[in-house]
Amino acid sequence: MIETVEQKVAEFGELASPGSWFLSKEADVEGHPALLPYSHYLRQAWEELKLRGVLCVDGRPTVYLCADVHFTAEAKRRHHSFVWNRGLVPLLIFLTPNQVVTALKGVFHIRRRSWDDGVY
Repeated sequence: MIETVEQKVAEFGELASPGSWFLSKEADVEGHPALLPYSHYLRQAWEELKLRGVLCVDGRPTVYLCADVHFTAEAKRRHHSFVWNRGLVPLLIFLTPNQVVTALKGVFHIRRRSWDDGVY
């Protein structure tokens, strides 16, 4: 069975390590008082990047997850610029049906995999 992007996002959230939080919607921010200092930035990111999730580790946003059928090079550049100009999270992940692209402080890493191999 071919998994959809939505299923892959849900799987990403399920695999968060114990003690970490995966927020799958903007409203989830309110449920974590430790995120109050970051709430403005998270709302901005959700709106600007159309986030599909945020992984928080030790009470701090750590990964932005963007998922869609396809991302153009220009869209990746805009997302990348937005994230690094804010300086809040160190890792940005672009998830599509055919690939996972990670961006870590200015470096893109493209990993094409079969979903049968798993994402992570």
